[in-house]
Parts: sequence; structure tokens; C-alpha cells
Amino acid sequence: PNSTNAENALLVARYATVPTGCIRFPKEIYLFPRSMMEGNNNVVHWTIENAGGHFAAMEQPKALAVDMRRFFFEVAPRHKRRTSKM
Repeated sequence: PNSTNAENALLVARYATVPTGCIRFPKEIYLFPRSMMEGNNNVVHWTIENAGGHFAAMEQPKALAVDMRRFFFEVAPRHKRRTSKM
């Protein structure tokens, strides 16, 4: 079947300007090079852990939580936080 222009557009990687944090665990299924991540993403936070893998939330929950907090606190001053109006 022929693909449409819209379908083809989805295949083209676009640069994401949203601040991005990456954490790499050594036993991950595939370790993307930092240069590849920075080619398509606004990487502002990069961490390399020395233990864990694909199921990091179960294998290294504390390390993951600490790194996520660190990333959000680094980014928060630069961007306004959304507040819900309920």
C-alpha cells in the first residue's frame, strides 16, 4: 500500500524543544548515544547510572526517583509551572 504525506511526516524526526532529561542504565536493551539524543531533543540533563536496566523503576527505584527530581528542579526555574483551575 502507498503511504500518505501525513504518514511519511511521522517518520521524519523533528527537533523537540521541550527540555529533556535522560538517564542511562548499563543493562538497558539499547543504549542510545548522547549525540543521537541531542540531535532530536533539547537535552538539558544527562545521567549515567552504574546499575540497573530496562526495568529501572523496579531495579533502581531510588536512583531513578532522585534523578527525576533533580531534573525537574533544574528545569522548573526556567519554565512556569502549569496550575489546574478546578
